[in-house]
Amino acid sequence: MKNKTSKKTSDKKISRKTIFGLIAVVVVFAVVSVAMLPLIHLLSSEHGQQVIIDKMQSFGIFAPLLFVLLQVLQVVIAVIPGGPVPIIGGILFGQWGGLFLSLAGFFLGTVLVYYLVQWIGRPLVDRFVSESHFKKFDFLLDGKRTE
Repeated sequence: MKNKTSKKTSDKKISRKTIFGLIAVVVVFAVVSVAMLPLIHLLSSEHGQQVIIDKMQSFGIFAPLLFVLLQVLQVVIAVIPGGPVPIIGGILFGQWGGLFLSLAGFFLGTVLVYYLVQWIGRPLVDRFVSESHFKKFDFLLDGKRTE
């Protein structure tokens, strides 16, 4: 009986590699969030938004690419306020150009988040949640039952 219990507890043990990986992910997100604080502060005020608009206009033909990258960052890093970014796009590129570039940034950011979760999310959750717990929610995979 002891062998079965010790085997179950050893299966749930988390490896050092996993712990270091988790710490690395948390540190990267913390560093990026702290690095984004000046941008968040700028986006939160009208003067800061004007500074960003002036800076983006100085990039000339690369401004749309920079704006899409800003929109992707806003989607991926949740602490960046989402309201001012599309407004800046509308001011810079007009109503339809700003809409198109905002949607492109939203799409690319969402795809990036989706693949990050696929790459990191499930393997990470598998380390902490047992397969039997997942089986309780198998009914969600049945389309007829979820309707």
